[in-house]
Amino acid sequence: MRNHIERLILSLFVMAMVGCEGMPEEPLEAAEQALMAADSVEAPVYAAEAYQEARQALAAARTEIAAQNERFAVSRDYTRAVELLRRATDAAERAAQEAPERKTVLQTETETLLLETGDEGRQAQVLLKRMRIRDREERRQWEGKLAEANQLVMEASTAQASGDVAVAHEKITRALTIVQSVARALEEKMK
Repeated sequence: MRNHIERLILSLFVMAMVGCEGMPEEPLEAAEQALMAADSVEAPVYAAEAYQEARQALAAARTEIAAQNERFAVSRDYTRAVELLRRATDAAERAAQEAPERKTVLQTETETLLLETGDEGRQAQVLLKRMRIRDREERRQWEGKLAEANQLVMEASTAQASGDVAVAHEKITRALTIVQSVARALEEKMK
């Protein structure tokens, strides 16, 4: 009988050791490092969708790891956590790859918009000079809108020069919208 109990205890111990899958430390570290690499290339700004996917998968994996750690050692199963960590790593690596590419595209587009806004602004200035606006307040309003657009162009240029392409793009897009609306309105008034 004693032999039988010893075998039972030994069997349970072996089963516990086989069933005790360890916490997925390597996949967790790989996911965290991939996310840090994505951060270093400004992925939250230029590849936000893939970056968010990585962060959400990592958070879900951490939640799953915590839930498994609460379970009895023999019944722990980190399979889902490992899959989530793999997904987080893949998404973070994708974000790290996409971010520099998208930043370059946005930078080129911003440079084009800067030129276009300059051309449109000069056209609006010419229209304003040709218009015979007798009401000083109305003229000041048009001039104020063009001054606002000019300020945005200067801020966009500064942001572009400092490498903040997303801010530069946002500002130059606003400036172009203002200049185009002024030019259209002045053209309509001239008809």
